[in-house]
Amino acid sequence: MNGKYIKINMGAANAYLVQGEEGYLLIDAGVKGKINKLKNKMDEYNVSFEDIKLIVITHVHYDHVGNLKEIKDKSKAPVLVHEREAELLKNGESHFPAGNNLFGKIIAKIAGEAMSGDNSFDPVQPDIQMKDYYNLKGFGFEGEIIHTPGHSAGSITVIIDNRHCFVGDTMFSFIPFTVNPPFADDSAQLIESWEKLASTDCKFFYPGHGYLFHRNKFINTYKRKR
Repeated sequence: MNGKYIKINMGAANAYLVQGEEGYLLIDAGVKGKINKLKNKMDEYNVSFEDIKLIVITHVHYDHVGNLKEIKDKSKAPVLVHEREAELLKNGESHFPAGNNLFGKIIAKIAGEAMSGDNSFDPVQPDIQMKDYYNLKGFGFEGEIIHTPGHSAGSITVIIDNRHCFVGDTMFSFIPFTVNPPFADDSAQLIESWEKLASTDCKFFYPGHGYLFHRNKFINTYKRKR
């Protein structure tokens, strides 16, 4: 991944640094205790915490917000989250999502019981609460954020230059031929969000779990599921 779109493996989940006109956008904050993964990658690209101009949380699950408080304290960057999950962020609460297929339902049941006390994280006061749409121009990025619920009620997607799409857990990319996530609280809503993303010109998709994939993989999955 080049210096403009930097992937960081932060435990079980990915975070991303996106270069803008005056600094970087950080998308998600990984599993708690993995901030060294971010620091090492930043050092590799000569990026400091002060270079982070905005932190976007795609959804408030423990594996995407684990290091958020520490990162915010170090960078002083504002945090953006969807209004549907702002209270979870303020309270340090995270809930394991429902299964979206047979495998996901089995894992959700096991994990939901086993991790009932492990989903918490350090609370963070969000600075920006978006609803349906947010334009990133004010932070020096040619991009936007749209509401894409389904995996969770407040899931959001970051779109840069109408080509690069950072989808959080709205899509996974572990298995060939599909981007369908194993977990989603509302499967019907998830497909509606996919429809919204299919209407964009995005070519490259960056998931919270797995690897970069291209538009044809997404569209082929979408056509099978709708």
